[in-house]
Amino acid sequence: IYMGKAAAPGLTRQLLAAGLPPSTPVALVESASLPDQAVIRTRLDLLPIAARSLGSGPGIILVGEALRPDQPPATAKATAERQQA
Repeated sequence: IYMGKAAAPGLTRQLLAAGLPPSTPVALVESASLPDQAVIRTRLDLLPIAARSLGSGPGIILVGEALRPDQPPATAKATAERQQA
């Protein structure tokens, strides 16, 4: 979600109302690819608090199970093997 920091409280309410669990992984990336880049990994229910803790740079919000640290990284080969199975 591009430029979503200011909308984090409403976005959180909408995603929870749509059925996502409060424990859904979320990452906020501020000033992506710049020297002052900041990344916060948290849960959906804590997204508004995390968004307030960032500075004033542009932010991207990522939401979903792929952000769980226990998920193996996806590769093109692994994806192709799953599709063939």
